[in-house]
Amino acid sequence: MHAENFFGENLLTLPDIANANGSAGFLPALTQKINALSKIEISKILEYSTSQNVEQSFENRAIIEIQNYMYQAEQNMVAALVAKSKLNQKNYLVKDGSLEYRIPPNIPKNSRRFLTFKNNFNYVIGVSKKFNPALFTTNNRANPGFIAELPLYNRTPVICANFYDDIKIAIWYLRIRDRKFTDSPFDGVLKIEKMLVAQDEISSGVIDSEFVNFLSAQIINERKPVCYGADNRWANHIYPIFLTETFIKSKCIAAETFLNLF
Repeated sequence: MHAENFFGENLLTLPDIANANGSAGFLPALTQKINALSKIEISKILEYSTSQNVEQSFENRAIIEIQNYMYQAEQNMVAALVAKSKLNQKNYLVKDGSLEYRIPPNIPKNSRRFLTFKNNFNYVIGVSKKFNPALFTTNNRANPGFIAELPLYNRTPVICANFYDDIKIAIWYLRIRDRKFTDSPFDGVLKIEKMLVAQDEISSGVIDSEFVNFLSAQIINERKPVCYGADNRWANHIYPIFLTETFIKSKCIAAETFLNLF
């Protein structure tokens, strides 16, 4: 295995009142000043709102700004892989987590850029180790027990959910570890998401079952070797994602080193 691409930045978030005058050059100038005095380089400073109309805590507002920046970086990387013909019917990209992507508000629905965005994700699936099982429903009722009782290598039926901007996502749950080896009823179960791109899928809200089985089988094949003891989420890991997380963490500054900078 090798790293196809790696992109990382150090970001800083500040409340918007730090730039009370709204000067366009304030944040770039502050970034330069910090970098001149700091042992690490800050790529960009983001602002979060301090409006009283927002119910989120300041900490969460700052986190959301960074997450939105991260989501855009992920979209850019997917677009770059598509441009290089790296993603196709035989090569899918597995995203660690949900496909929580918002289309920028300046892209009209059903425009060429809108369609390009969706087509870029035709060969991308999201795999979540943690999820809210209460969101799974049968007969319009929450049924988390259905997920907990899944036999090994079995999956739930597919649910079609409407996400942002009329984007439809196919969602199903797959057990990749035997329950007798796990601590929680939901350990060993993954939540899998696939964006609906084909027009017939979007219109009907239905994805081909054989195709879902094919994708599920590929995920099952990636579950070993496991990382016993190295991560308390071992039962929900597929090995390439575990390796990728380990690789990315090796590129980051250790928490102790970062705190000692101040």
